[in-house]
Amino acid sequence: MTPEELEKLPQYGISELKLPEVRLFQTRAHYEKLTGKLAPTYYPNYPNKYWDISYISAPRISYHVVDQTDPNKPILTKITILAKYAMSVNIPSGEATTEEVYSDATEPFPVRLLLPHEELIVVSGGIVVVRNNKVIDSLSPTTLNNKLNLILDKLDILLSRYSGIIS
Repeated sequence: MTPEELEKLPQYGISELKLPEVRLFQTRAHYEKLTGKLAPTYYPNYPNKYWDISYISAPRISYHVVDQTDPNKPILTKITILAKYAMSVNIPSGEATTEEVYSDATEPFPVRLLLPHEELIVVSGGIVVVRNNKVIDSLSPTTLNNKLNLILDKLDILLSRYSGIIS
């Protein structure tokens, strides 16, 4: 989604925070379809990794990830890994669910920093989403009541202005 489309949503998935240079893959077949290459060998002793960055010139890369060490309060944490690791995937055979691709059992993918009006929250099922406080605040009862009172005030002014004509 575009930033303009996201601005209108009250909440959205963390995949919307993904950096543009990061590619996410659901399966080995999906990797092969998008890259035109066979997926690298899967190593079960390493975390599953469903993302890559196609090119990095430095030997290491630092980026932010969603950290769910405290399952009730996810945060962004900066980590550094070897570039060769960032440029490869570790995808098991078989189909992966969306929850598995984004679960904490996998290597978290790089994300952008949160904007001032965004925060990470946990919704039912332990799923982390981004809450857009701009939209949430505009939907709050206080804000809606204020808007309604402004409309009523304008109507009252209009009615009083034209009451002599109507009667």
